[in-house]
Amino acid sequence: MPIVAIIRLKGDPQDLLATMDDLRRGQIAAGPTPGLIIHTVSPTSDGVLISDVWESETHYWRLLAKSEERRDGKQHDLPGPEIQIYRVQAMLHPADRWPEVEPG
Repeated sequence: MPIVAIIRLKGDPQDLLATMDDLRRGQIAAGPTPGLIIHTVSPTSDGVLISDVWESETHYWRLLAKSEERRDGKQHDLPGPEIQIYRVQAMLHPADRWPEVEPG
């Protein structure tokens, strides 16, 4: 069953966005992320909001476990996240109409 994971990180939005961009580049270099349907990162007034849609909650927790194991020799100074997980009732994904969004 698909889920949406809402992750809030509090801190300086620009610093957090720079760290998230670095992490995203590492994930892209590692290849496709099994189970991930869409990943978004948005600045807020007091940090960043991450919204991920996954094929299942199991896929989400698997990625987090791998991220903790891997770390690629880097330690990112991220604040403890506030994580909320919800079941997805419905989803529309018109991929042919969505432009690629670059950070910045």
